[in-house]
Amino acid sequence: MSWGQLLPAMIWVAIGSAIAAGAYNLGLGALNRPGPGLFPFVIGVSMTLLSLSVTATAFRVAKAPASATEAKRALPVVAVVAALIFYTLALERIGFVLCTLLFLIGLLGVLGRNSWLVAITASAGITVGSYLIFAKLLKINLPIGPLGF
Repeated sequence: MSWGQLLPAMIWVAIGSAIAAGAYNLGLGALNRPGPGLFPFVIGVSMTLLSLSVTATAFRVAKAPASATEAKRALPVVAVVAALIFYTLALERIGFVLCTLLFLIGLLGVLGRNSWLVAITASAGITVGSYLIFAKLLKINLPIGPLGF
């Protein structure tokens, strides 16, 4: 295994660990009353575990250098991880509604290759539905952005 394969996995382990540590400092709460750090903590731990899994697999399987086709297939994965990092870092700053809307538009419109009308409509519906479930039905305090929602 070369450093070219190991280094990216180690970087993602570090990023996932940093996200989990930062989220833990926000407070996890309890399962019946989740704190503001619970979801980012789960994301950070998931990133760390998946990166460790990739590292372990790379050690077990000696592969030839990645071809251009394999690199193209990895691009959406990198984009989703980048979007998750954005979501985690921006959630407290711009609020749940705006952050979730932008995140979903990015995933559905850019990565999902849907039309912009479909991406924006579906993203708005999912965001409003999530807000109603978490904020109104479950009475969870979601981050409020500078626009007041």
